[in-house]
Amino acid sequence: MTGLRELNPGYFALVMATGIVSRAMRLNGATGLSAVLLGAGIVAFVLLTVAYAGRFARYRGEFLADARDPRRAFGYFT
Repeated sequence: MTGLRELNPGYFALVMATGIVSRAMRLNGATGLSAVLLGAGIVAFVLLTVAYAGRFARYRGEFLADARDPRRAFGYFT
């Protein structure tokens, strides 16, 4: 399963961006779209958390290499 082995830490940016846009839609009065985006962000967060936990369990070396590489490590903070 090379997809899990090479999972980029920056994918958590999807969750952050979805949350930001959801909040902006709510402030603009589009509460329905905001709720949909919030739900999508929550689902993405849960799926990515499970995927990264699986990556840590199965491919610890690659996970830790990403954590030590400044070009990739900051992706974990999104």
